[in-house]
Amino acid sequence: MIKPVDIMKDSIAITQLLRDSFIDIANEMGLTKENCPCHVAFITRERVLEQLGKENAYCYGIQDKGKWIGFVAVAPYNDSYEITRLAVAPEHRHKGYGRALMDTACDKARKLGLSSIGLGTLYDNKVLVKWYEAQGFVAGEPFIPTGAIYTVCGMNKEL
Repeated sequence: MIKPVDIMKDSIAITQLLRDSFIDIANEMGLTKENCPCHVAFITRERVLEQLGKENAYCYGIQDKGKWIGFVAVAPYNDSYEITRLAVAPEHRHKGYGRALMDTACDKARKLGLSSIGLGTLYDNKVLVKWYEAQGFVAGEPFIPTGAIYTVCGMNKEL
């Protein structure tokens, strides 16, 4: 079901999946390409490759009928790693794909020898924050990232 993603080969499809998976949140929050170009709903292929096209970035996905419908990455962040770009196509949500992708990402972090792993999420999306908390993540202090007009909180999980 979940398999490694060759981000160099599949960057166009993954970029589209990320955009499609985050546009509903952007619309709800009034985010546009003009007022918040850094939001994932407006991510470019070049940015995907810059962030995830590294030898030490590990990408995983789920396909349905040859189309990517879910994605997550464990990528370098500062002097460690983070879970990033968790996405499930809207029409495939609430089927356990997100949890399966998160479990895969946490397993990879353990295999990398990490004792904990972090991620960032929209602080105002209380449903998503609670979803991460149900999986053992603990929210940190909220902050506004550079270039953003929304609040994020870092979340951390002991592995």
